[in-house]
Order: sequence, then structure tokens, then C-alpha cells
Amino acid sequence: MAHGLSKKHAPARVAGYVERAQRQSKRTKNAKAIEVVGQLEEPRAVLEEKIEASKAAAKKVAHAFDDWFADDKEVDGHVASVSRKAKDYDAEHPGASTHEVIFRDERPSDVTDSNRSEQPNTIVKIIGRMAALPPEHPALPIVPLLVESNERTRQSEKAHALAVTAKTEADAATEVAKLALIQVYRDVIIDTTRAVGEALAERCFPRVSAPPKKKTVDDEEDAG
Repeated sequence: MAHGLSKKHAPARVAGYVERAQRQSKRTKNAKAIEVVGQLEEPRAVLEEKIEASKAAAKKVAHAFDDWFADDKEVDGHVASVSRKAKDYDAEHPGASTHEVIFRDERPSDVTDSNRSEQPNTIVKIIGRMAALPPEHPALPIVPLLVESNERTRQSEKAHALAVTAKTEADAATEVAKLALIQVYRDVIIDTTRAVGEALAERCFPRVSAPPKKKTVDDEEDAG
């Protein structure tokens, strides 16, 4: 009897095998075989729709991360500007320590290299400390820019998190559709065999290769 599909096969591979079965059944020119195997069309279409949805969700995750990354880099640029202007001010005003007031014991790189999710809270503290700067300080005009870009970073982080959740849900829906199609495929093999005999049924279904095995530590060492 023809072999069924494994739940370990990737969704796209499952859809591919099913499409081949439909095509091969038509080549037999046996009306009954074509009719029975045709039952795969609807669940295959559902799976392919879910696969495309997963691809679209993955693209949105990538785009959302790019936005978050770019917004974060804009904040980093403002932090660097604040640091330079504070150092210049302190050099021109002996005894002033505005850089220390703003950054305390941290270096600007400690802020910009910190965890992307945690950095906005640190920026809020820096903005709060800048309120103590003298009114003529050249770093003060950067404050509204820092506030705006920092808030935008928070929003882009939330958008990324939502995109990741949507992708997880899309992938789960794809897996459900895959398993449903595998079950229908198994039933169709049985029904086709009963309807037209094993020899003709085997012509309808492609030979199924085993899913690729995950490499073990030993495999990786042997490959090295």
C-alpha cells in the first residue's frame, strides 16, 4: 500500500506531496481514482492558505523588528549627542559636572548597549536628570527629541511583540491544517486502494521520503 505522510514533515512538504498525488492520479486516467484523490483538494487549499498566512506573519515580524531597531538607534544617537554636548559644556565651564549629573556612574555606551527592552526606562531617568541642567546648556534642546524617539521605541517594541504573537498563532493554525490534511491523505489512500486496487492506487501516490533527522552532537562531531 502507498505510504502516508508523517507529522514530522514540514507543512509545505505535505502540501507538495498532496499536489503530486492529485497530479499522478489524473495521469492514471481512472475516473474513480481521480474522484477519490480529488477529496484532497479542499484540505490542501486550506493548508496552503495557512502556509501563506504564516509567511506573511513572519514578514511582519521582520519588518516590526527593523522598525524597533531603527527607532532604538535614533535614541542612541540622541544619547551620544547629549554626552558630547555635556562634555563640551563641562570643558568650557571649569568645575561644572553636567555630564556626571546626566549619566551618573554610567558611560553613554552603557546606556546605548543595554537591553533594548530595558533601555527606555533608563532614558526616562536621564531625561529627568537633565531637568537640573542650567537653562543655557546646549544639551537641553535634545530633550524633546529624546522624549519623542524614546516613546516611539516603546511603541515599536509593542508592535514587534504583537507581530510575534500573530506569527505564533499563524504557525499553530498551519500545523493544525497540516495534521488534518495528513489524516485525510491517509484515508484517501485506503479509499483509493479499495476502489481501484492496490496496484493502481500506488501509481496515484508519490513515494514519501523520511523527514530529515535532526543532527545530534555526535553527528556534528563526526562532520567536523
